[in-house]
Amino acid sequence: MNTEAGLLQELVDGMPDPMFFKDRQHRWIAFNRAFCDLLGRPPEEIRGRSDPDFFPPDQVAVFWEHDDLVFETGRPDLNEEKITLGGGELRILWTRKVPIRDASRAVVGLYGLIMDITHQMEHARKTELLEAEAARKQAIIEAQERVIDGLVVPVLEIWEGILLLPLVGALSQSRAAHAIESVLAAVSERNTETVLIDVTGAGLPDAAGAEIIARAVRALALLGCRTILVGISAESARTFVEGGLDLGGMTTCATLKQGLSRALALRRGSSRR
Repeated sequence: MNTEAGLLQELVDGMPDPMFFKDRQHRWIAFNRAFCDLLGRPPEEIRGRSDPDFFPPDQVAVFWEHDDLVFETGRPDLNEEKITLGGGELRILWTRKVPIRDASRAVVGLYGLIMDITHQMEHARKTELLEAEAARKQAIIEAQERVIDGLVVPVLEIWEGILLLPLVGALSQSRAAHAIESVLAAVSERNTETVLIDVTGAGLPDAAGAEIIARAVRALALLGCRTILVGISAESARTFVEGGLDLGGMTTCATLKQGLSRALALRRGSSRR
């Protein structure tokens, strides 16, 4: 090997991606070290040989189809390909093929550069699966929210002049508006003195939920109706205060039983007066 050829071989061997040169009979006439590593063969077992010596017929057909496109059109070609290595391992490649011309501009072969994208494709597949799973879970959540929004919030008369508004599940804007509308209508239609708002089943409210309940309390006060908030915890109390609901100006009870007892006591006190 002359000095110039040796220098050229050193340059191509320094490239991390496999590269090769083929003649029009699809034979490898030159290649770099990375190409040998890809095939798992030494140079002397590759030079002058071709794809059928190493790959199954269906894969060879794809390789040669794109070789022939370059030979016949004289234009570069980029293709995603799959190859099966000696140990049965399947790899996914991007192979770019560029025509090689002689002095008369005739295509006498091609130059190929390979980029192994197996890991990138596997990462993309896993990302796609994760995104699909996230979309599926989001769809379930949205469906559950629609079901919850569609649930009617009952207003129950549990004693003469005493109504119960049990809040169960998360309070969306639409569901809260419906609950407030229902309780105001019930108070207006009946001789109501006290409304028990039971938040036991609503979980820990956020600031928006606290504001919704605060609006209900203010609206009931305008109708001359007192409100007892039932099921309030220390954490809930803090959220209500941060949401603008002054708990010092209203009655709160830990349980529904305590709330009803308090409502009855207030009713008896009003009757004696």
